[in-house]
Amino acid sequence: MPLKLPKPPGGADNVLREYGFAARGRSRTLHADSVATGELAITQPHRVYVIGRDAILRDEFLNAVRPVAWRYLLVNSDAALAAAEIGEDENGSLRFLGRNDGTFVQGTIDAVNNVQEIDEVKQHDFELRLLRIPFAYLVALWLHNSELDLLVPLPPTVAELEPGKIYGPEEVLTVVKPYAIASARFDADESA
Repeated sequence: MPLKLPKPPGGADNVLREYGFAARGRSRTLHADSVATGELAITQPHRVYVIGRDAILRDEFLNAVRPVAWRYLLVNSDAALAAAEIGEDENGSLRFLGRNDGTFVQGTIDAVNNVQEIDEVKQHDFELRLLRIPFAYLVALWLHNSELDLLVPLPPTVAELEPGKIYGPEEVLTVVKPYAIASARFDADESA
C-alpha cells in the first residue's frame, strides 16, 4: 500500500514560492516516480516531528513528540536537490523555516523507495513522517499507523543504528536513552 501523506495547511505553496522554492511542473507524491520525470517537481509534504531529551529520560518517546514543520522536497530526474520546511504556529500562520540541501534530503528519497519494497510496509497503510532527535543527532523516517510504528534512520546516524534498516520504537529508545543521559549530565556539569 502506498505511504500516506496528510494534507498540508492551505497557503503553504504560496509561502514556498515567496521564498523562491518553486518547481516547473506539478506537485508529486514522495516516491521513485518523483525523481524519474526529468523535470523539477516539489513533492507532497510530510510532517516533521521532534522529541526532546527530557521526554526520552521519562521513557515517553513517541507519545511525547511535537509536530514542528511541513517538509517539502525539490526533486529532478537525477536526485533530490533540496528540502524546504514550513512552520505553522498555534494561530495557523505559516512561515518559511529554511532550506536544506544536505545528506538527509537524498537520504529521505532513498529510504522511502527502500521501505516501499518491504512486505510489512506493503501490507499496511502508514503515514510518512520525519522524526528528529536532536541531542542524539538522529533523523529517521517514521512510518506511523494506529497499530504500528516503524523507524528508519537516515544516514549519517548514530553508530548503534544501521541507516535504512527498520527498527521498532523500543529498539530506538534503548539506543538514544544513553545519549539523553549523557546530555543531561553535560548540562548539569556546565551549570555547576
